[in-house]
Amino acid sequence: MKYLLLLAVSALASCASAPRHGINHTVVMWLKDPGNEVHRQTLIGVAESFRAIPGVRSVTAGPCIPSARSIVDSSFDVAVTLTFNSKEKLQQYLDNPEHKAAAASTLKPLVKKITVYDYRF
Repeated sequence: MKYLLLLAVSALASCASAPRHGINHTVVMWLKDPGNEVHRQTLIGVAESFRAIPGVRSVTAGPCIPSARSIVDSSFDVAVTLTFNSKEKLQQYLDNPEHKAAAASTLKPLVKKITVYDYRF
């Protein structure tokens, strides 16, 4: 009986810590000055500041990891993934004045190309 109780408690704990479903918003960026480390770090810093925007669940950002594998695109400079609980929260983020200001003041001057992937998980 104690074993069953322990198993049930363990199962509940793992369910509580399991990730919930949501939306990932992945932004892949190519710099106007490819490989410029200062510009890469600027983009990463701005992306990390988005954690303070209401509705943003998490932010990860970093530079490309070069690879010789033919299926890996190593041509970009920085990728950012933001996670949201819903499509509505993603839209609120996109409409947020802080996000729009960062796009105008940092992204547009530094970035040549941006590709965005939004998907549910």
